[in-house]
Amino acid sequence: MKAKPPFPIVGNKHKINMDNSNLDGKSFSFNSLGLEFALFQHNEHLCIKIKETSEDGYLTEEEFAFIEVTSVSNKLRAEHPVEIKDEDNYSLGYLIIGDGKSRKIADLPNIRTAAILYFLLVDQVNNANIDDVNVPPNFESSMTIEDRSILLISKDSLERYQKKYMSGADLWGGFSHRQMNNVEHEITTSLKAISDINFPTNAHKNKAYYSTSSDNSFIRFLSKYQIIELMFDYITVAKIRVSRDNIFEFRDLMSAYGRDDILLLKSILKDYVQDSSTLAVLMYKFAEYKGTSFEIFQKHSKDSNPLKNEIMFGKFWEALDSKKLTYADVNADPTLKFLQLPSIEKGGDIVFSHALTNMVSYWIYRVRCSIAHNKIGEHIFSDTDELFIIDAAEPLLDEVLRQLLTNTDLQKLLAKSKELESYLSN
Repeated sequence: MKAKPPFPIVGNKHKINMDNSNLDGKSFSFNSLGLEFALFQHNEHLCIKIKETSEDGYLTEEEFAFIEVTSVSNKLRAEHPVEIKDEDNYSLGYLIIGDGKSRKIADLPNIRTAAILYFLLVDQVNNANIDDVNVPPNFESSMTIEDRSILLISKDSLERYQKKYMSGADLWGGFSHRQMNNVEHEITTSLKAISDINFPTNAHKNKAYYSTSSDNSFIRFLSKYQIIELMFDYITVAKIRVSRDNIFEFRDLMSAYGRDDILLLKSILKDYVQDSSTLAVLMYKFAEYKGTSFEIFQKHSKDSNPLKNEIMFGKFWEALDSKKLTYADVNADPTLKFLQLPSIEKGGDIVFSHALTNMVSYWIYRVRCSIAHNKIGEHIFSDTDELFIIDAAEPLLDEVLRQLLTNTDLQKLLAKSKELESYLSN
């Protein structure tokens, strides 16, 4: 029977789940390093006693408790153990940051070896090999430990660390002990490549990179939204640059520039995001999250909400829930008509498309505000809302970005603006 994987995935981190008592009383020796280790329990934590004999025969003993670390800020370098000290400069222990460089047993070999030993034994225990838990003879040269981190706190400081310092480690230390909820979502087995995506500047490319490099769905959503946000000024400047010598056009552009962000967002989507049928299909997913959607869009409704009227919102939601959010569906069924539409001969389909784009703009903006503004008057997300972002909000934003960054009219405008910029700078 194949052993189960020891670490269920939480984002790209690992959750350690083991019975520490299985290792209580185990001891190990590394003669080449002059080290001896013994494992024991203290306050429900697995601890390690380290005995180190120097070349001149001097013996030192240290006792540490292992505390799991779920994530570490990239501001901390991994080459060396990071010593943790209290306000009185008293050493509490060491943070071992999990990447390849930190696995080299060099300085502080006892600390490094203890951390590596811990993960090695945890893997064995979690693979149900409790009776065979042991350190392989080639331990020093086979340190293939995954990117996991651990905090070794002095046993005598364990209780004080838990009471006074542990909860604030995210802020003062740049590392966390918190286990996020294990969010289950569909496994991606294929991806559809999209051609001719045009990022206007390096700043836009950087935001795309930040979204990719983040394992937090809320931060990822914000980074993607900021790609559009960076378009606000950029498109306005481009339009001013290519506008003809017309004082009225210039006045309109400057008037638009002074609008609120939500109005700028609606204007950009109206001009450059025009495939409303694809947006409608993606909006159907929100039906699975009616409670969260109502909290964000209606309970915390703003003046920019196109459907402030609860009756109209109810009709809209019925159309959404029944997957009949097209011009033909809504126009044919009076019970789904959440806005008055002219006939198709009078451009009813275009009016409907703009109305739907207007709704998408509002929804994306409200999700953005709920993430960015943790205050009264906004829905405050919790870990359990991550699926709402992954399944509904983020795919909708992705489609808006796809249409925006591949729009040929926008690309022509920005290309002409760059040509004029180059001409004027010469």
